Amino acid sequence: MATPYLDEAERCSRVALLSNGKLLVLDTPQALREGLSGVMFEVIARPQDDAIEALGSLAGAVDIQAFGERVHVRCTRAEGDAAARKIEGLLRERNIEVTSVREIPATLEDVFINRVAVS
Repeated sequence: MATPYLDEAERCSRVALLSNGKLLVLDTPQALREGLSGVMFEVIARPQDDAIEALGSLAGAVDIQAFGERVHVRCTRAEGDAAARKIEGLLRERNIEVTSVREIPATLEDVFINRVAVS
């Protein structure tokens, strides 16, 4: 099966991620998600553009991506639990309305974005 929808690919037993005809990686969805280093947080904050800009200055932030109204922030594992508090504190310092900051498992879309960026 071939699909551009990575949420569909989550249901497959093996997934090959391709970019521009090049094989990036082939493995199970679980192994791909677990292979992404760091800790992933989902942030809902407004205004989103200001939140993304502020998060760019966060120590330990490895990657920041918008997903609709949500922002995924991948932090180094060393930041761990403290990262959620740091994220919320940083945004509130900048007068950004924070609705939610929570740790989430990485998605295949997070994995794909990372693999494309490093290839």
